[in-house]
Amino acid sequence: SGSAALDFCNIASGRTDCFFECKLSPWDYSAGMLLVEEAGGIVTQFDGSPLAMNEPCSVIATNSVAYDEMKRVVNKHCSFVK
Repeated sequence: SGSAALDFCNIASGRTDCFFECKLSPWDYSAGMLLVEEAGGIVTQFDGSPLAMNEPCSVIATNSVAYDEMKRVVNKHCSFVK
């Protein structure tokens, strides 16, 4: 969509199942992460660890149903991204 904030809102509202992005800055994901998690979704780095709030990181955001599959697909095809 061109806007990480809008992508997070779409997941939180149920319009989208998943989103991933390489190297987002904390100001791009901090508020969206809260929206998704409050709606019951999951937001992590590609490896499943919590997001770093002090540096850019790669992000997976999904509803709770799609998380495992999305993490598997992203890690298979984006293994070059830390």
